[in-house]
Amino acid sequence: MIRKIFLTGLGLALTTLFLHAQNIPPYLDTTYTDAERADDLVGRMTLDEKIAQLQNRMHLVQPGETGVGSFGFMSNDASPYAGSEEYNIYQRAQIENTRLGIPATRSGEGLFAYMGNGSTSFPSPIGIAASFDPSLQAEVAGVLAKELKSRGVRRVLAPVVNLTRDPRWGRTNETYGEDPYLSGQMGAAYVRVMEKAGLSTMIKHFVANMGLDGQFTGPVHFTERHLREYYFPAFKTCIEAGASSVMMAYNNLDGIPCATNPWLIRDILKGEWGLEGFVSTDGQSSTFIMESAGMYKTKKDLAVALMNAGCDKSSPSDFFDAPLREALQEGLVPEARLNDAVRRILLQKLEAGLFEEPYADPEAAARLNNHPDHRAVAQEAAKRALVLLKNDNNCLPFPKSAQKIAVIGPLADWLIIGHYGGFGREEVTVLDGVKALLPDADVTYEKGVEMQYFGYPAIDETHLSGPLKAEYFDNENLKGQPVVIREEPKIEHDWKSARPERVPSSNFSVRWTGAFTSPVSGAVSLGVTMDDGARLYLDGKLVLDEWKGGGRRMKETTVPLEAGKTYPFILEYFDGGFGSYIQLGWDINENINIPRAVEAAREADAVIIVAGMYENENWDRTDLDLSEPQEALIRAVSQLDKPTAVVIQSGTVITMNDWIDEVDAVLMGWYPGCEGGHAIAAALFGDYNPGGKLPITFPKVTGQVPLNYNRHPKGKEKIKFIGDFNEPLFPFGHGLSYSQFEYDNMELSASTIQPGDTVRLRFRVTNTSNRAGEEVAQLYLHDPYASVTQPIQKLIGFERLALEAGASKTVELRILPEQLKIWDINMNHVIEPGDFELMAGASSTDIRLRAQLTVTE
Repeated sequence: MIRKIFLTGLGLALTTLFLHAQNIPPYLDTTYTDAERADDLVGRMTLDEKIAQLQNRMHLVQPGETGVGSFGFMSNDASPYAGSEEYNIYQRAQIENTRLGIPATRSGEGLFAYMGNGSTSFPSPIGIAASFDPSLQAEVAGVLAKELKSRGVRRVLAPVVNLTRDPRWGRTNETYGEDPYLSGQMGAAYVRVMEKAGLSTMIKHFVANMGLDGQFTGPVHFTERHLREYYFPAFKTCIEAGASSVMMAYNNLDGIPCATNPWLIRDILKGEWGLEGFVSTDGQSSTFIMESAGMYKTKKDLAVALMNAGCDKSSPSDFFDAPLREALQEGLVPEARLNDAVRRILLQKLEAGLFEEPYADPEAAARLNNHPDHRAVAQEAAKRALVLLKNDNNCLPFPKSAQKIAVIGPLADWLIIGHYGGFGREEVTVLDGVKALLPDADVTYEKGVEMQYFGYPAIDETHLSGPLKAEYFDNENLKGQPVVIREEPKIEHDWKSARPERVPSSNFSVRWTGAFTSPVSGAVSLGVTMDDGARLYLDGKLVLDEWKGGGRRMKETTVPLEAGKTYPFILEYFDGGFGSYIQLGWDINENINIPRAVEAAREADAVIIVAGMYENENWDRTDLDLSEPQEALIRAVSQLDKPTAVVIQSGTVITMNDWIDEVDAVLMGWYPGCEGGHAIAAALFGDYNPGGKLPITFPKVTGQVPLNYNRHPKGKEKIKFIGDFNEPLFPFGHGLSYSQFEYDNMELSASTIQPGDTVRLRFRVTNTSNRAGEEVAQLYLHDPYASVTQPIQKLIGFERLALEAGASKTVELRILPEQLKIWDINMNHVIEPGDFELMAGASSTDIRLRAQLTVTE
């Protein structure tokens, strides 16, 4: 294998002569440019070899085959070492058994973790955005790059720079929030690090991936001006930062699927913005378009539309196999368009160094993934992502001298990591974090209620007909004789690493046999919450079958029951890896355990309620409230008049109208990553001073949505919602601290400039408190008079400051010509002469300083 070498002068010349003398083709010769190598390789390829580069499948290539362009996802369930070894086997066959030896690309999700076994997980992107610190995103990306690359991943399907303009959208947690500038800065920081490390980034999803109703894949009908003002800028910034590919959105834009929209791909991405890399559909997007768009009768029709619009890869890739061949034969797609698509894919492989370094390093993969140093970065990221939303009466931080602490709620001893966060590592819950921080305190735990969609209260001894017979097996399939047989009072287990003696730490199975008596008549939902798989038999009949691996989830079945009747049941469960959870519950009384939580809180010096919600891809919401049982728990505990803080784990905003006035403190933890519990505990007890800010507006009630800070002015500001629902609960940029900060001394390097000039703005921020803290100073712009209406304000700069008690720092931000431009009445991107208002402050509504900048003719 020829390794990439860096030579100059005579050494480079001699190396070139040597390679040419050995008849090394230019595409393998690193003395040629990547573009020249790509051109040479395309010129040598047959039609079959070109089509192969458009294919995406896990395939062990046999001698004489044309191979595949990419393996896609592979070995996600395997350990880092085993997965890397398997990848090397497939890659070696790909290189050695094909005529041209073109390596295949392994793709991986890398938003905030490698989406597989044994990786480090960081806070979800919206949490990282709450840090308002691109350098933190760069540090996180650096760790992710090491873990991904060690496993052979060279194409990372990230970052997501879609805007969340409606937080009901389930993919809110994947984004950087609602603001174009913040999203662009965070996304660009990710892109630069990944591309420099030899991983090709695929920014997604172009464009406006959230429907008008807040639903995933919903159609949008936006004007060009609206797209250019809000939805285009972050993508453009990432392409300028070096992003090498783009994933198109699922949805339709003004009636045309984004992946078949030539204006988006040919005119904007490849034309106006000069994208040299390739463009791909989203996963299974081609199938969705085929089935739902009502535009394409055959696969060939869609293949033609995709390719001629400028889309270079399809998922699934069979659209670009036989259907594309047929289209090429019929002249419906020019061969030059195929060559362009193949060249773009090959160029990305060459730029990533895949030809010179095609293999993974299993030893490095085992060493680097979930490394303690990486977890330390995850903990720091989780701290910097925290946003202190409310802190009346200086409720926080709690004193570390507190002797009795109650940690309650459905997420007190469970972290939500998120769909893209991987699995197979220790995850530090808030309960874990508090116990570790205060080892001598009396820490009590009560769940109180179950997490919405993830469980019902366990069927307990009151309704069970005596103890259950539990049989434990040392394999996943209930084979052979049980290694342990014992009685258990109910089925409610979160074993983590503690299992019965003689039971393996993983890959075991259990069978419970017993009976329950129903207290009600009617339809009752039985819910089995599990990590991995389970089966439930009722009265000898299989009523629930979820015998497959997977993360924690609840599967439920509704059955007719009669009050007073006893029902025999058998529940079978298997554990296939890290983490073991199983619970059998029902929905008869979801608030039944609240009194136990209240009693735990009654005896405590400090109460921590950890609540939240789960949303995800294909998990959009109709409301943004916590579940009713969680709100009932908060209200019940708040009546005790104890020092109480609510910690939220969520990937989107939470409306709190029904309980916010009853608690003193609220801390937003987002999906905090595998070290989240340590970070949250440190903030609650004063070892860390929160400094994050909201990258998205929190409404009071769902009916205010969409509610964005940078909206255009209303026609009549006096038109209001009925009730007190006209302002947000917490505005964009909001975040409190245990310190206080003052702003003063704003000055411009010039108050009058001409179009095209850059101006510097300076102001001072002082920590006026007696403890060190961090503040995010934010700069907003408003153009009060323009040829078309402009947003009431927009973020154009920010800086996160760390200030010791009493210390000051001068913030200096450049105002660039691009930030003053608007899309005028004729859709020209221009700077219009006139006055611009500049506003600096602690949030979009907490403006401390103002200045005027005048642009002259």
